[in-house]
Amino acid sequence: MSDFLYIIGVIVLGLGLRTFGHPVPRKLGMIAFFGASFLIGFFVSGNSWGGGLISLSVWFLLPWLEILTRIRKLRLPTRKSIDSRFPPTRTEFPQVHEVSTEIANAGFRQMNNVGWQDDQSRQFFRIFHRDEDHTTATLCLHEQAGHAILFVSLSSRTEDGRLFRTWNYPFSYSMVMPPNQHTLRAAEARSFNELIDRHIEFLDDNLVTSEQIVTPADDEFPRQLEIEFSEQVDHNLDRGIIRPAGEGFFRYSPRGLFFLWAQFVKDLVKLG
Repeated sequence: MSDFLYIIGVIVLGLGLRTFGHPVPRKLGMIAFFGASFLIGFFVSGNSWGGGLISLSVWFLLPWLEILTRIRKLRLPTRKSIDSRFPPTRTEFPQVHEVSTEIANAGFRQMNNVGWQDDQSRQFFRIFHRDEDHTTATLCLHEQAGHAILFVSLSSRTEDGRLFRTWNYPFSYSMVMPPNQHTLRAAEARSFNELIDRHIEFLDDNLVTSEQIVTPADDEFPRQLEIEFSEQVDHNLDRGIIRPAGEGFFRYSPRGLFFLWAQFVKDLVKLG
């Protein structure tokens, strides 16, 4: 009975810590969940460390269930044709309008409402631009399998073709970024202004000056999204992460499936 209470106590502690907004207690909460998993195996196996480690390893093996049963079978388009879209209503996704207001208040003007969709997912992009520093802000809403993720990307493209992107996308990306696309993941940014600060620091760290940054023509912003995705697909085909699956489509290769698993483990280790 006392063993059971130990486990429940650790789980409750983890749940409590995960309710905090600050990343440190949230990380401690995730460690508590790991500890509870270890204790379950430890006590069930008669106080065996091996049993505890086997129980803990479930966290790292569970992604293979999704990878082998669903992701392995996905057939995804090699190109995205982005066109004009109506934004979601305030009733559907009120956060879209709240974040849009926050971006506009930072001096960005709204450029386009665009998106694309296929049989697997639907994406909506609201593009903003700030002329004073040639920075593009893109509000992204990704819907798939009944779930939705809202995040913001800040990008600056230099005259030599390099792209510097800072975003608060909550997960590690599902493809390897090409050499000309430099990405800083700032999932811990708690406001849009904080994301801007991180982007400015990112540019400074890479010695990118405002004179090097170019601004596309107003009607070219959606086309830039298509180019970025095409560059990613081509690079991952070259790397063997994905492989052709008929005209205009690709699937993840065995190497790509292991890459996706490693991305999950990376997120798990970061304990964000």
